[in-house]
Amino acid sequence: MEIGFTYEPDKKITDEIYNIVKDYSGDFFTYNFPDEIIVDMKFQRTAYLSIGGEVVSVIVYTCFDGVPQVTLMATKRAHRSMGYGSILMNSLVEHLSEMGLYKMELYTHIPEKKPINSSSVAFYEHVGFVRDKIYPAMWEEGALKMVKEWERK
Repeated sequence: MEIGFTYEPDKKITDEIYNIVKDYSGDFFTYNFPDEIIVDMKFQRTAYLSIGGEVVSVIVYTCFDGVPQVTLMATKRAHRSMGYGSILMNSLVEHLSEMGLYKMELYTHIPEKKPINSSSVAFYEHVGFVRDKIYPAMWEEGALKMVKEWERK
């Protein structure tokens, strides 16, 4: 198992991330999101967990007003519920802590409006995020802002 942090992933990693996201298009993501995340990764940072050279979990994040913002998190369907997402998120928290950052935010679909997203919200809560605020005018059905804060070690 390897954890990587990169500013611009190479083509192999980018292609693997694209395929993970494409597999979730229509369920969790819009159909145009795989193409959008490829562009986003040129300007944001990427954390990934690979096994045997294959990316199985990914987090794309940026920073806004001094607070890291997760813009994508996904784990290959065949590797869900194996703990890889938690391992990657914990590694990202450690990485951010080393940079002097102790808070992270993300926006996700409101599970009451998009029930398939209940599993995403449950995962984020499992790794320490709390529901912060609902933005009803964001996206088609609104967005839920979640926040995770941790103490300095």
